[in-house]
Amino acid sequence: MRSQRLQSILLLVALAILLSACSSDRAGPGSPSGQSSGTTQAARPPEPALAAPPAAPQQNPAERALAAARSKTREEQKEFIANLILDGIFSQIELNEGVPRVYLRPAFRLLTPEDKHLYLAVVYAFAYPDGGRSESQVVLFDSVSSEPAGAFTPAGLQLH
Repeated sequence: MRSQRLQSILLLVALAILLSACSSDRAGPGSPSGQSSGTTQAARPPEPALAAPPAAPQQNPAERALAAARSKTREEQKEFIANLILDGIFSQIELNEGVPRVYLRPAFRLLTPEDKHLYLAVVYAFAYPDGGRSESQVVLFDSVSSEPAGAFTPAGLQLH
């Protein structure tokens, strides 16, 4: 009897967590939904805030993503990158030794192509605030194996 009651309580708690997660996904940015419940949720990247502007037909996905990323302040870019690390998209980012390095978590592979471009474009824009040169790139590594995983340039994303 007692274990059955415990199972019922656990099921209700799981259901409540699921429902709050679903309702917070539908709420728009800045919506108070989920903030007053007393529980802390992982920070989520502000996806609508970095939505790419309508693009000219000649722009590739990387150029559109870079245009959106560059429209944000350095503080907004920094906060966005911190949220990507907290959310498990990137495990770490190294910006101190010339070429920026991003270590991709397995969750990165599950993103849409637009999100992959957008997230890496924010890192690129933060690493190269002056726009970079034609050979400027962000080198990608697999965070599990530490093997090279590709590169992001203004021309696009190349994954191995």
